[in-house]
Amino acid sequence: MFKTISIWITLCCVLILTACGASDTKVADNKLASNEVAAPTTKIITNPNGDKITIPAQPKRIVDLSGSTEELLILGKRPVATMNADYGNPQEITPTLKEQLDGKVSNLGWYGFPLSIEAIAAENPDVIILGKDFNTDQYEALSQIAPTVALPFSYYDWRERLTYLASTFGEESKKDDYLAKYDAKSADWKQKLQAAVNGESFAVIETYPNNLVIRMLGYILFHKTRILYICTCRE
Repeated sequence: MFKTISIWITLCCVLILTACGASDTKVADNKLASNEVAAPTTKIITNPNGDKITIPAQPKRIVDLSGSTEELLILGKRPVATMNADYGNPQEITPTLKEQLDGKVSNLGWYGFPLSIEAIAAENPDVIILGKDFNTDQYEALSQIAPTVALPFSYYDWRERLTYLASTFGEESKKDDYLAKYDAKSADWKQKLQAAVNGESFAVIETYPNNLVIRMLGYILFHKTRILYICTCRE
């Protein structure tokens, strides 16, 4: 009888130890799975001036002061405020973006004009994007509001700027997809226009009040530019 009781006690202990071991293994597996799934919530980047800043990996309230709103939309990042206003009519978002933004984005003016620190702070941004060419003297003031990404590329270096922003926000696949489609369309239009241009040189010019901007000279450069139009802005 005592032998039978001992056997039962031994079996119970084995079962208890086995269950505890399985439970510990399951907890460890769950922790491992959790660690594998969890993505970083922040990212450290270095600005051209050497400042290391910490930005949200997935920012929710981007204020774009750089003229890069089109690039942000390509990457699936809709800013809450933009300085992509129409140069000739700063009270309106630039026509190429107005429909996409659908009136849900605050207009802070044109990115080459002086900015309003108060208006930017009122947007409660978690990231600010500052361009290379304009308002750079406001970097310190902007950095007091939110982490400020200072772009290392000018507003006309759109490919480089798109690539930089894609890397910053981890959206390289969207960038690659867009550029592949864009280059295919560009090559197609180059072929279609070749007969019409017939080897002649031409210029694409934007006209502004008291200012002219030559966007492109010569057909050979067509595939390297994003813009092919003549825009006349209002006085």
